[in-house]
Amino acid sequence: MWSLSYLEGPALAWSQQFSDKLYVNEEVSYNDDFATSFTSMYLDSEKKPKAEAALRKLKQTKSVADYSHQFNIHANNAGWETSTLISHFKQGLKSNVRLALLLSRAEFTTLAEISNLSLKVDNEINGGDTFTTQATTSTPTADPNAMDLSAFRGQLSDAEKARMMRNGQCFRCTKPGHIARVCPDKGEGEGPARI
Repeated sequence: MWSLSYLEGPALAWSQQFSDKLYVNEEVSYNDDFATSFTSMYLDSEKKPKAEAALRKLKQTKSVADYSHQFNIHANNAGWETSTLISHFKQGLKSNVRLALLLSRAEFTTLAEISNLSLKVDNEINGGDTFTTQATTSTPTADPNAMDLSAFRGQLSDAEKARMMRNGQCFRCTKPGHIARVCPDKGEGEGPARI
């Protein structure tokens, strides 16, 4: 019971009952007496049920990064198996992120895997810079007489978007390494019109 010598303040006053027993040569069982009493007095015995309830209620309302942070805090205290945590993580995501994960057909074995892919998807959907722009040695100039073929492409399907996200392709030019917002093929004729 050397641990009693390290206690101070209210904890020392609480431990006095065990010190008194030791001074009169009464047996004090660590597991049955001290540890049980200490745990009920100073540790949150409702930590696991609180964490489980928080995980069941948790939904993504902001970014995946915020959601993932909150989820991991509670997941550590819940003590659930990895497969259960992955399932609950997926159910709490916004529907567009969940759809992209479904379309990716990825199999997740760790919480970090689903968290990382969800973060990449969220960044791509919400315009986060997940890819660095590639520097080009010469900037091609747009031919003013060239016909804009992008108008014929139409809107991308969800499956096509998911495939392009997995491959790291731009939605505008389909080249890898950047996103549509910073596409080098945007052209220079998209500024305000002059009359």
